[in-house]
Amino acid sequence: MTVVTYPLDAKEVPEVLISYREMVLKKTRPFYTRLCFRPSVIPVGKIRISAFDDNSRLWLAGPEGKLFQADLTDKTVICRAELTDNQPVQALYAENGNIWALTEECVFCIAVPAEKTAERKAENRPARQKVPNYYGKDDDRVPGWVRAACETSWKAAKKAELVSFLSLFGTVTAYAEDGQGGFFAGTPQGLMHISANPPADQARVELYAGARYLYAGDEAVTGVCTDGEAGLWIENALGYVHVRRPRYTLREKAEHYDRLADRLHTARSSLCDVYCRCYDAGNDGKYDTLFRYSTNNDAFWSVIHSMGDCFKYHVLKREGDEKGAEAVRQRIVRVTENVLLQAHVHGFGNGFVCRCYVSVRDAFFVKNGHINTGGLWFRKGQKNEKGETVAVCEDTDYAREGRNDAEGHNMLLTDEVKQRLNVTADRPVTDDFRLAVPQPGIIPQRLKKLFEQDDPVHPHLFPASKEEDLIFKTDTSSEEVIAAFIQYYFAYKYLIS
Repeated sequence: MTVVTYPLDAKEVPEVLISYREMVLKKTRPFYTRLCFRPSVIPVGKIRISAFDDNSRLWLAGPEGKLFQADLTDKTVICRAELTDNQPVQALYAENGNIWALTEECVFCIAVPAEKTAERKAENRPARQKVPNYYGKDDDRVPGWVRAACETSWKAAKKAELVSFLSLFGTVTAYAEDGQGGFFAGTPQGLMHISANPPADQARVELYAGARYLYAGDEAVTGVCTDGEAGLWIENALGYVHVRRPRYTLREKAEHYDRLADRLHTARSSLCDVYCRCYDAGNDGKYDTLFRYSTNNDAFWSVIHSMGDCFKYHVLKREGDEKGAEAVRQRIVRVTENVLLQAHVHGFGNGFVCRCYVSVRDAFFVKNGHINTGGLWFRKGQKNEKGETVAVCEDTDYAREGRNDAEGHNMLLTDEVKQRLNVTADRPVTDDFRLAVPQPGIIPQRLKKLFEQDDPVHPHLFPASKEEDLIFKTDTSSEEVIAAFIQYYFAYKYLIS
């Protein structure tokens, strides 16, 4: 095996190694967060830095910096410290059939030519997705062979011939091969899959952690097995997760999430933050909206989703799918109407973009006819002593507090406003003063239908309301305003022009 030694400033040394040394190890240059260093693909157990060569062998350095070479197929580990003159390795980098090893004094280039050509060709079929299903420990839908295979994987992790190899990855609690030269390793922190020859739609290293892949979020894996359909079963003390790997086209995947967004997150044509209830742990695909938990950024989330719809509309029109394009167009129009409404709903008539609006008839945030959440809110359709229609500030902690630097809000009345109103109060709401704002603006009739009609998806949560039922939030943020103008641009470019 050929080894060439280079000084640290040699032009042959890959720039990524020098950048890593100066930014991360020495901290002599500002860290550039967008730079992808790539080397440390498996920072677990005894492995601190690592890289794969073109033969699917793993080169790594442990806590003491000694260089090792691990064969994923044979499950063997060889110390190769002599290739770096026993110097502690600080970083590894694979490039063009070479393994570059950075040390304190120099850089070693180890030639590791490919023993066979193994191209990762893109398959002419949809990519695999990860779709989890959840089963409690005693669920009789878990096949008996799965329970037996998971128990076997627990025993396999303790085999004498594997202990030395698996110890590289820390505490391994379950072990199973993937049938393609790679393996799954369960740990107290989740599951790891290392592929010897990953296909085009699969990463070399995959990590499964958190409640999405581990039942109830218990990350201590006790068993793992594959099911022969490119999927796997992961066991912990609480239950099993079956991670299926069906093939979805990008369109099928997008339509799936469109259905979920439309069904769960809509509120009068905007997308809002909600908690959802799933039945049978989500295995039967039945969900419903449980609780709306935020009054922030409704337009923002809607616009982000609508931007994707605009691109989708453009593609469907180009492909001649008029029916599909029309369904997407209607969704874009509804979001645009909602964004426009947030610039009219307050009645100020000055183009201000409010953050959100709710109705006293809604199921959330309103108690005894008044807002029951934080923020600077105004109730529409009230009358002042002159009989004029005004919006009156709701009595909330935020309005009474006026200013809280820790929370990042400043709702104090300026001297100019106090002089104009002929008041001494410096906050929108005090014991003897409540701010009222004229409403000369008129909501266009087309936009009124968003609240004057039952919500088409959740009529029981957001029923038809009158204008005087509305309470709007005025402590807006820059992203709401930016989102509005983004929506106007996309609607103009893809629907109007």
